Amino acid sequence: MNGNAKVRENVKENIKKYREKIGLTQRQLADRIGIDPSTVAYWEIGRGAPNADTLVLLCDIFQVKPAVLMGVVDEFASKQTEAEAFMALYNAAPPEIRLAVDSLLRRKV
Repeated sequence: MNGNAKVRENVKENIKKYREKIGLTQRQLADRIGIDPSTVAYWEIGRGAPNADTLVLLCDIFQVKPAVLMGVVDEFASKQTEAEAFMALYNAAPPEIRLAVDSLLRRKV
């Protein structure tokens, strides 16, 4: 699996994982971010990906870093440093994922 496909697969799996972890249905998540529930379903089966603004919202809702949502690092540990792992996947990510990450990094905390 190439880098782009791996990032897409990670995002797909992690949206479902973190949605379920916080106890939301697809409809509830969709309502929180102002989209149609079918869009969440499409993300979770890999038929699409969230845009940059939506990725920002998802990270906020799930309380995870972009590197975690992208599957660069897990929540607890990684054999690589987070920065090394993030850069490796970022460089291999599809353009829409890189735009979302760039948007997150520009946000003021």
